[in-house]
Amino acid sequence: MLELNGYGTRIVLHHPVQLGRLAPQQAPAPDTIIVARPGGEGQKVLVAPGDESGSGDFQKVKLEEDGMEGWVLQQADNATRVVLGESEDLGEMADISAGSSTRHWELKSSKGYRARWVTGYNLLTTDKETTWPFELIGHDGSMIYVRGPMPSENVPDAEALAVGDQTLLRDETGSSSPWVELSYELDGEEWRLSYHFKKLSQQATVAVCCQVRASGAEQAQKKAQEFADSMKLAQ
Repeated sequence: MLELNGYGTRIVLHHPVQLGRLAPQQAPAPDTIIVARPGGEGQKVLVAPGDESGSGDFQKVKLEEDGMEGWVLQQADNATRVVLGESEDLGEMADISAGSSTRHWELKSSKGYRARWVTGYNLLTTDKETTWPFELIGHDGSMIYVRGPMPSENVPDAEALAVGDQTLLRDETGSSSPWVELSYELDGEEWRLSYHFKKLSQQATVAVCCQVRASGAEQAQKKAQEFADSMKLAQ
């Protein structure tokens, strides 16, 4: 199971679904997100953060303002609202309930960890055959995903991470924010694969992985490290 929490709202996601942030000039409120099926086909749901003043169940009301009509789920007048549009529910994409009052969106995985959803990346759920529950996709084609948790004593050495034609470029496993950078070629282009390790407890460690073209590696790796730094055990 994968859920998104923040602004007084908990969104339990049902595969397949993708989420993205609206551009500020298009959004009714900062950090507004849109929930849809991959490819953007079919129903689209807008979640516009409020002042998380609401409590209890979300109530469905009719929206009639600024020339727009449709259905909205909301706990209180100034609280986060879920704009359904012409649909009267979220279908099979997600379930909505009261959630955390944090002023940011946080991902929580049934694998036992939670982390802050970094800006600049869309969220895509994965199927049951994929070993990680979601992928963060950047506009440049970069991808961030999580492996683990794994027993901390089983974290591989940097040399062991380089497989096939991959080359070890950087080994920072001895630093306060341990990470490893590899290079490889794909379809004639140079790519980077980095592993950013975060110890969640003495027993459990995760690896935040980042795949990106070499030209965009620095920025994408900063985002992967930001994501890793925010990771904690789920509560």
